[in-house]
Amino acid sequence: MTSEQKINTSIYKIDDSIKTEHELLEKIKEKIKPKPSLQCIELNKYNFKGFLFSYKTSPDWINLIMDLLIDDFSKNESDENINKNESKSNEEIDDNETFELYNSNISYILIKTLLVEDTDKKAKGITLLKMNMYAITGGRGYLIISEFIEKNFGLNLVPRLIKTEEKLLEKLLKTD
Repeated sequence: MTSEQKINTSIYKIDDSIKTEHELLEKIKEKIKPKPSLQCIELNKYNFKGFLFSYKTSPDWINLIMDLLIDDFSKNESDENINKNESKSNEEIDDNETFELYNSNISYILIKTLLVEDTDKKAKGITLLKMNMYAITGGRGYLIISEFIEKNFGLNLVPRLIKTEEKLLEKLLKTD
């Protein structure tokens, strides 16, 4: 990877209703149940835990293209081969007969647990630490964890980073 290449990734705070890293990982595993078209590797390194997963899906437009391909084969191949291909689904066609038509998606979810100051208690003059979990995702990893995240984490972070009284900031924080 060159220094100019950028990696698309997102960071989310896990909702406090999920109490342990183990609980979160089990919930994620349930959502990534193994399927014939899915490969999944568990990750546990450098204090990150998570999953790398890959799956194949058929595009929505597959039937249209298959019709066009079959028409194309009819011009170039014998009727015997066309009938053979028409009676099979994409998954059943041998690699020697045609290439596979599918989308392949590789995604990841990394979980990091950090010990942070409990700001609610600090406001009351008490210094306590608590565990916060964060997820770093790429590809379609967000779709797996979306129900476990704090919805306005990024918007709640903005006022801490920007010291301004602008109305735009006020409006952003009020939107759901």
